[in-house]
Amino acid sequence: MKSAARFLAVIVTITATCRLGAAEQAETLRLEVAAPKADCLDVPLCAVIELPKSLADMPADQIAVTLRQTSPDSSRIYGNLTPGQLIKTSQGKAELWWVAPSLRKADGQTAWTAVIKRAEKPVKETFSWQDNKGEYL
Repeated sequence: MKSAARFLAVIVTITATCRLGAAEQAETLRLEVAAPKADCLDVPLCAVIELPKSLADMPADQIAVTLRQTSPDSSRIYGNLTPGQLIKTSQGKAELWWVAPSLRKADGQTAWTAVIKRAEKPVKETFSWQDNKGEYL
């Protein structure tokens, strides 16, 4: 069995605030993630978002998403860019998925900034999860 700290299923609360940057035709989302009950590594996160009108009719593989962890007041940036993936829902919204390298209980609420824009070329690689019984908690 792999280390229990490698992945721990966590229920988090995510809220989003949107801002559209007209110059780049990109949308910037601020996502707030509630602190987990235990320290976690490589945590898959998901937020249901509404796409901007300029991207709403595009296939998901033509939309690029990058995320970066920030301080709660967005004054500091932490870590590297993290890729995200969109999955469109039948209700006209989208699920934004990404993997947080770590979430620590002591940090409390964390914040992420996501930039969503038209991809330069269609996204070929996508993330998927395969649950192997007994390998993860």
